[in-house]
Amino acid sequence: MPPRDGQDDEAGKSRPGTTSPSRSITTIDAAIAHCANHCNHPVPSPGFIPSRLLFVGSYDDDDKVRVMTRAEFRKSTTANGKCDKYAALSYCWGPPGDALAQCKTTRNSLPARLKHVPGSELSPVVRDAVAVARRLGIPYLWIDSLCIVQDDVADWEAESGLMGAIYSNAYVTIVGLNSASCRVGFLAGRADWPYLSTRSTSTTATNNKEEMEEDVNEKEEGYDDTNTWQFAAALNKARWSTRGWTFQEKSLSTRLLYFDSANVHLRCANYTFRDGRAGPVLGKQPSIFEHYGHSEEETALSVTESWRNVLVPRFAGCLFSVATDKLPAIAGIAKHFGDVTGYEYAAGLWVPCLERDLAWSCAPQHLCLEDLLDALDPLEERYIAPSWSWARAPGPMERLAFLDIPSSTTAHQSLEVVAEFIKADVGLVGSNPYGRVSGGKLVVVSKIMPLVAVEYGKVIQNNDEESWFELDWIVKDDELEKLPAGLEMVTIGSYTDWHGDGKGRRKVYGIVVHPVGRLPGKYYRVGLFNCCHVDGDSWLGFESMTLRMIEII
Repeated sequence: MPPRDGQDDEAGKSRPGTTSPSRSITTIDAAIAHCANHCNHPVPSPGFIPSRLLFVGSYDDDDKVRVMTRAEFRKSTTANGKCDKYAALSYCWGPPGDALAQCKTTRNSLPARLKHVPGSELSPVVRDAVAVARRLGIPYLWIDSLCIVQDDVADWEAESGLMGAIYSNAYVTIVGLNSASCRVGFLAGRADWPYLSTRSTSTTATNNKEEMEEDVNEKEEGYDDTNTWQFAAALNKARWSTRGWTFQEKSLSTRLLYFDSANVHLRCANYTFRDGRAGPVLGKQPSIFEHYGHSEEETALSVTESWRNVLVPRFAGCLFSVATDKLPAIAGIAKHFGDVTGYEYAAGLWVPCLERDLAWSCAPQHLCLEDLLDALDPLEERYIAPSWSWARAPGPMERLAFLDIPSSTTAHQSLEVVAEFIKADVGLVGSNPYGRVSGGKLVVVSKIMPLVAVEYGKVIQNNDEESWFELDWIVKDDELEKLPAGLEMVTIGSYTDWHGDGKGRRKVYGIVVHPVGRLPGKYYRVGLFNCCHVDGDSWLGFESMTLRMIEII
């Protein structure tokens, strides 16, 4: 365990090059209060309380940490008029060996955890989070390892599905950027930490409101944002920023309190506060809970476009210690979007938007077609999602992007959907419709034809440079003219792509499929195509082909 820092320094003094230690938490506390009272961030589930919380008490309750149920929390806060706010911790468990050493709640340990969690059992990162919550005067803390029963599948499924409410309703989310593992704390080595002991009173926080607003105005008057840029660099380099679970926690949190090696930063959707001073908008934390639209249709369009164009491409590049956590790790965001739109969800895709959500592509991850087919087999232990879902890959996906298809409501750019989606079903591992899946099928009726090519990315009947297809495995040069038999192109639809010269070109797009050898009549999705009409007329004979039904798994 890393040693606690700075205990031998003379109290009240700061080291050169650091922020004033006596100011840091007191002004950050005021900044949090300012944000809570004046930023008016939307919260999807106001009044929500997690099923369990960790009671950490105050700084005088050094060994009184215990797990508390929701019922006990409400009874305690109602009867005594105590603080009903809780903080949440976002952190990395670390490699498997470190994760095994993490202090957890299990079915066997739950009765004892409800009475007491010895401080000696807490991992360094949890111990530091407890210390920060106490300094801020927040007596309750949510930490996944202790507030979810880790060996209870039903409890894990239920609680992971509540991540949206847990993190968005937390008064603040604590993040230690220097901690890449639960066995590494984030306060060690900080010169200012021993002195961060005085919490501001309500009067101080109120008086600081004007200071906060003055700082906000200063950012437009040459505010020195050097530290903000340094913070952004530290954020980008941190292992915390590369993990799938922490991506969701960051996206869901209303405000985040970051500890890096030199400063404390508070981020919300409006500002970045560094030790109480408001920084430039550059460093703000975008909110997924702000949707714009004059109608339900416009709001749904905004939400699903944000899902495809912003959230999923970023999330797809994240890392996971357990590959099958991919869908659960974005389930909180998905549930919120599902609540907003009312749309049915299927393994990372929105069923009413399949004509767009199916049109994704990424850098190939498999060395050959056989390797890809093995990974897509639902009988494989590493199975994550159906072949038609972007979530299917076990590792981070490079260059994941969705085809830029104009909105069907835009004049002269209407989307014409050719495919009829008969069924989009997934088999759930648990009860969470946004969680893990054991399989899935997509039944489609459309116009289908064989795929043939003279070179990778070009369709043989059309030499137009804007016509292409992409396959999901690495195609070697000597394989370009002899692609595997059985590849077919399934049309999804067509749209008009307008150029700067004002000339519109009609394009046909869809997915490439390959038959499942052991399951006749079933197919895997293995690629994407996007091609122009030839001379504005029939394209590759699609329009003359009869409709056919296939099942993609």
